[in-house]
Amino acid sequence: ITDEAIASIVVHCSGLKTLILHSCRGVTDRAVESIALHCKQLQVLDLSWCDNVTDRSLQMLARSAAEGVRKTLITLKINSCYRITFMKSVTDLVESCANLSID
Repeated sequence: ITDEAIASIVVHCSGLKTLILHSCRGVTDRAVESIALHCKQLQVLDLSWCDNVTDRSLQMLARSAAEGVRKTLITLKINSCYRITFMKSVTDLVESCANLSID
């Protein structure tokens, strides 16, 4: 699946509560940016094994609109996302999302 496909999905299905992108190697930070902008009710996001997701994705989720992902996200899975390298990105996201647990 591509970033463009994810962008189309989240624009047309903005009420998504769970989005599992496990092992979607075509997903990059651009897709996560679309998710952060449009999925204002998202509770679970699985990005495990998405090789092209970086620290930038976590920063975008942390900075998402106050009424959006920051308030609703409960679970974020980033197992084996090897391009997420800075603990500060994880810390900033956890501080922004009061109910979040990261796997």
